[in-house]
Amino acid sequence: MESPNEELTVTVNMYSSNVIFNMPAISHVGLKKGDRIVFTQDENSGNWYFFKTGSNDSFPLRQYAASNMLAFNCKNLCKKIITSTEKDAYKVCLKITSQPVEHEEMTLYKMEMKNFERDEFFNFDHNALYKKSAEVPQATFMAASSNGQGEKLLT
Repeated sequence: MESPNEELTVTVNMYSSNVIFNMPAISHVGLKKGDRIVFTQDENSGNWYFFKTGSNDSFPLRQYAASNMLAFNCKNLCKKIITSTEKDAYKVCLKITSQPVEHEEMTLYKMEMKNFERDEFFNFDHNALYKKSAEVPQATFMAASSNGQGEKLLT
């Protein structure tokens, strides 16, 4: 059982395509290397859940890098989770609720947004850019016409 200051989290990283379970989550859920995981989204509420399964149509957990954390890779799942939770993020951290939900003989673990990270290099405020470009006076450019005779005025 986790201590009060150890949150159960799953980190989803769009750049690496990794879905990573932290140690408190692994311990609480009872995950181990080789377990198989399925992620699902409730169509009505938009909430995300995961559950353990024996089905081959799932994601097998592996050791993450040189740590004791567990992970799997799936770019499409990472993209779907991130765009449904915080579309401009490249990484989201989801908190797993400590009490699972029983549904159709499955134990589902609900995940809620904890925090996210944006890549400021690739992110900009489209509204500010539009407003700034609207303030720039219209310019007139000269270019050669397509037939090579004279110039064509472009605005």
